[in-house]
Amino acid sequence: MRLLYGFVLSGDYHSIEHTRLVTTEFDRRIRHKTKGYNLGVYFETHRGTAIGLSGTVDKMSYEDVFSPQSTRNLSQVLDREEKRGSIEFYYRVFSDSFLFLKGGYSEYNFESPDFRWRNSYSYEINGGIRFPFMGNTRGTLSLGYMKFIPRKEERKSFSGFIGNTDLDIRYRRLGFRFSFHRGPQFSYLSDAYYFVAGNYRAGISYYLLSSVRIDYDYTYGRMNYPEPFYLNITEGGSEEIYRKDRHHTHSAGLVFRIFENTGLGLTFNSWRRNSNYPGISRGKNYIGIYVTYEF
Repeated sequence: MRLLYGFVLSGDYHSIEHTRLVTTEFDRRIRHKTKGYNLGVYFETHRGTAIGLSGTVDKMSYEDVFSPQSTRNLSQVLDREEKRGSIEFYYRVFSDSFLFLKGGYSEYNFESPDFRWRNSYSYEINGGIRFPFMGNTRGTLSLGYMKFIPRKEERKSFSGFIGNTDLDIRYRRLGFRFSFHRGPQFSYLSDAYYFVAGNYRAGISYYLLSSVRIDYDYTYGRMNYPEPFYLNITEGGSEEIYRKDRHHTHSAGLVFRIFENTGLGLTFNSWRRNSNYPGISRGKNYIGIYVTYEF
C-alpha cells in the first residue's frame, strides 16, 4: 500500500507446512509448520531506493509423523515463537535488481515450561543482492554476521558469519542451481541446545522438451555442536566428545509441466550421514513426489 510522500506500507500473513523424510538431525518423517505475519513501512525514492523498518512474528511447530504422542516429542522440545525486527536499506542496481543491507534483533521463546531454559536472542547484520524473478538469473545472494546469545548464561553463545543464498540460472535448455546456508539451528537433543549447520547444494536441469526436464542435485552439509557430549566408557567414567556430523544427498528425477510454471516431479534420493558420535551414522534411499512452481 502506497501512502503519501513516498511512504510504502507492506504486510502479509503466511501459513507454511512442510513434511520432510530426512533433515539435518532426523532420519524419519517430520512435519514442520510456520504461521505468522509481517509488517513493514518504507520510504521510497523515485529511483526505487528505499529505507524502512519491518517486524515479523512466527509460530513454529513440529511433529513426528509416526510417533506424535511420544513421551519426548518434537512439539515439546522445539515449538516456539520467533519475533524479529529490522532496519532495511535497498538500492536499485538494474530495473529489477537490488543491493540490500539489513540489521536486526530477534527473540526465541519456547512454549513448553520444561524447555523455556532454551529462550534466547540474537543480533544480525547481512547484505547482498536480490536478482529479478524474470530473466536468466533469479534468487538472492546474501552473507552476514550473527551473534546468538542464550538467556541461560552458562550455555555457549555463537558468533560468526552466516549465509542465505539461492541462485537459479537458465541458459537455453540448461538450468543451474546453487545454494549456501549457514547459521545456528536449535537441536532436538536438549543437552546439545543448538548446532551450527552449513549446507551447500549444486544442481543441473536439462529440458528434454518444453514440458519435460531431467534434474540432478548434490547436497553436502556439516553440523558442528559447540557444547560437549559425555559418553560412558566401559572402564567407568565418561569421555568428552564434540559431535561433528557430515551428510550428503544425491537426487535425480523427472519433472513434468502441468500448466504454466507448475510441474509435478518424481525423484530418487540417496542420503548418508557420517558422525564421530557412536551409533549416529545413517543411510537411506527413498523415492519422492513433489510439486514445483519453478518449471
